[in-house]
Amino acid sequence: MTSFTYLALFLMTLISLSACGGGGGGSNPDDVSNANEIAEELPTVTTAPTDDIVNDSATDIQDLIVNEDFNFTAITEKNITLRYTDLEGTRAYVSVYSEFTELSTGDFIPVASSRLVSGPLINGQFSAVMSALPEQHYLVEVWQYQGQTPLQHLISGEDLNYQQ
Repeated sequence: MTSFTYLALFLMTLISLSACGGGGGGSNPDDVSNANEIAEELPTVTTAPTDDIVNDSATDIQDLIVNEDFNFTAITEKNITLRYTDLEGTRAYVSVYSEFTELSTGDFIPVASSRLVSGPLINGQFSAVMSALPEQHYLVEVWQYQGQTPLQHLISGEDLNYQQ
C-alpha cells in the first residue's frame, strides 16, 4: 500500500474514533433536580436479618433420601493399556472418550470435549493413566496417519486393557 492509502485510512479511523458522545452540551441544573426527584420516588429496600434464615437443626446422614440406582462409587485413576499387534510399526494416534453417540451403522461419533487421554501408538502399544468409572464404557479411536477411517471400539471402565 502506498503512504497516501495509509494516511487516508489513518484519518478515517481518527475521525470515526473521535465522534461526539451525543446527548447535548454543558450541564443543565434542571437535569440534576430531576434526578433528585426520581431518587426520592424510589422505594426503600430492606433486607431480613440472616439469623432468621439459618436453620439451627442439624440433618443426620440417615435423614438423606437418595435414589436406589444412585452409585456412590468415586472416580478412580486407572491404567489403560491398549495393544494392536497388526499396527506394530505403523504410525497411529489414540484417543479415549467418555461421551459418544452410536450411529445406526455401528460407528461412533465422539464428543470432542469428553476426550480423557490421547497420545501416539508406539510399536502397537498405548499406555496412560485416566480417571474412570467402573460402570461406564469408553470409546477408543485409533487414527492411522495414512488417512484410513479410525479403528473404533468400546472398553469397559472395569477393565481398561484391550488387545487385538
